Amino acid sequence: MIAEVKIEKFEAIPDAKLYGNLGQVGHSLRNAVSELVDNSIDARIPGQKLSIGITFDEVNQVIRINDNGKGMSKEAARDSLVLGKSIKTKKLGFFGLGLKTAGLSLGNIITIKTKKENSDECYEVEFDRVDFEKRDDWSMLIKTLPVDIEGRGTTIIISDLLVRLSYQKADRLKEYFANRYRSFIQSEDIEIFVNGLKCEPATPEYIMEEPISLTTIRGDKINGVLRLQTKRLQKKVEYGFDLYYNKRIITSLDKIGFDGNHGEKALICGELHLDFCKVNFTKNSFLKQTEQYRAAEKAVREYLRPLFPLFTTKNVTKEKIQGLLRIQQKTGKVPNLYEFKKMITQLDDGDIETEEVVYDNKQEVELTSVQEPVGLPKSAELMNQIVAHNEILAMISKSIEEKEIVNEISNNSITEMQLSGYAEALHNVANQIELVVQRAKSVNKETVGAVSY
Repeated sequence: MIAEVKIEKFEAIPDAKLYGNLGQVGHSLRNAVSELVDNSIDARIPGQKLSIGITFDEVNQVIRINDNGKGMSKEAARDSLVLGKSIKTKKLGFFGLGLKTAGLSLGNIITIKTKKENSDECYEVEFDRVDFEKRDDWSMLIKTLPVDIEGRGTTIIISDLLVRLSYQKADRLKEYFANRYRSFIQSEDIEIFVNGLKCEPATPEYIMEEPISLTTIRGDKINGVLRLQTKRLQKKVEYGFDLYYNKRIITSLDKIGFDGNHGEKALICGELHLDFCKVNFTKNSFLKQTEQYRAAEKAVREYLRPLFPLFTTKNVTKEKIQGLLRIQQKTGKVPNLYEFKKMITQLDDGDIETEEVVYDNKQEVELTSVQEPVGLPKSAELMNQIVAHNEILAMISKSIEEKEIVNEISNNSITEMQLSGYAEALHNVANQIELVVQRAKSVNKETVGAVSY
């Protein structure tokens, strides 16, 4: 006789200790507070400046994060403490876990006070982990408080702290937040204060700065900037790219595309915006096994590979760096990649007098002086031009590979004529180069014959 199979439904209600366990995900103090700052940034009102205040109260051992954002409705205030509840898309906080995990990694009690503009009510919710676990009851309370003041915004208060605060930590965190939210701060959309002091991003010196615009094999766009710093800080590994997601740094000094650490690459730094890549729920790392990230890494590697030889210690010596800095002091301008290449070559033949350097509208370096500057051999000048033009050809080649280009050209007779003219010009230059090479070979044969016995 076959036994009857019984199927029963049961409720998989989590244990109340789940909240406390979430606070043990490994947040550092700065990452945890950054999660709360992210919520404030997500609440900003377009076209209006957002102010965020972070207070580390050493006396009372309390952390406060307040903003003048749009505030929350009653429903949103309730949902703010519900695990996994989020309606955010393409924002910094989109997992519905950040506030809870970050807050509970800092302290046992989270209090949220919020008010929308022109509202005559203020809402307050509080979560006490110790009390919650004793009750083992998933219900929570929300207070509706009458208010008679104008304004809007949200304040998050973390108390019964699990971390020890100090004013020294606050100073270090001020510098950290200035860097982490550099893009927001520099756009002047957002200002952040730590214990009343404004976060101001540092402005380090660079000897080269070049915009980056790449397209991955998947068609995703990478924007950013490539920079060369003035010192090779490989001992501290203080080089590499800051990787951003929606203007927020996810990882700093990342070696994406570097194929390992090496002192010859230690001048390279900059930033890359990978808004199409996925990040983990603590938002301190990109998911590197995804197709999007792998494609981004490949695109950056292919971009950097031909540039590595240019940035070596042999080519960019300490003396050349000092020469470039002297030129910057005179001109007030950081050279782009094309200018940098040209100036490095010119410095090979001796330092350039700063009076001779002029930047024109095409962002090219020209030498204009009453005294005749030390000239380069004509062959060296030609090779410099070819190296620069190869970069342009590489970009043109990449654009031509776009699938839509054929249809767009077929619908625009002017573009078609321009491309045909450009192709003919390239063909003529190729013929001239071939002719010069043949003549050079003939000269070499004549020279060899003249000195032979």
